[in-house]
Amino acid sequence: MARFVVLGAGRVGAVVAADLAQEHEVSVVDAREEALVAARARAPRLRAVRAEIAAPGVLEELSAEADVLVGA
Repeated sequence: MARFVVLGAGRVGAVVAADLAQEHEVSVVDAREEALVAARARAPRLRAVRAEIAAPGVLEELSAEADVLVGA
C-alpha cells in the first residue's frame, strides 16, 4: 500500500484523495478547515492536515512521509 499526500482539498483534490483512499494510505492537505471537513465526509479514512503548503518547510515535511505527492 502506497502512502499519498494530496495537496489541496478542493473539488479536484477531495475526489482524487477519496479515490486513492479506497486502496492506499492518504493524507489530504489544505489551509481551509471547511475543505478538510468536506473531504473527510467523502472519505473518512483520509488523514486531514491543515497547513499552508507555501510556508517554508511544509512541503519538505509532507514529502518525508509520502511515497507520492499529488498536486490537485
